[in-house]
Amino acid sequence: MKRAKASDMRHKVMILEQVNVLDRQTGAIAQKWRKSFYVWCREVTIFREQLEQVVSGAESLRDRLEMECRYTRKINSKQRALYDGKFYRISIVGDTSGASDRVRFLMEALEDGGA
Repeated sequence: MKRAKASDMRHKVMILEQVNVLDRQTGAIAQKWRKSFYVWCREVTIFREQLEQVVSGAESLRDRLEMECRYTRKINSKQRALYDGKFYRISIVGDTSGASDRVRFLMEALEDGGA
């Protein structure tokens, strides 16, 4: 089993959590993303898939990043990540049992790729 080395973790990822914010003037509750914490990660693999919607004929590009960080129980799929100026959905969090000293998670972003 590999040991987690600090020199491998070169990418700073901001983890965000969703909170409810009350607008005092209107009384409406809005959902916003708030910074929760930072985690230093190693970029494992990058996937870039092109998706086509049959109905509309539109194309979009899906960016997927697989990141690896020191073991933590803080990261879950309800959160979002901000990395390299892009907003990502955390879709999979692996090895939450603590059997390893590292944990991997998959971040996905959807971008309109045009025609």
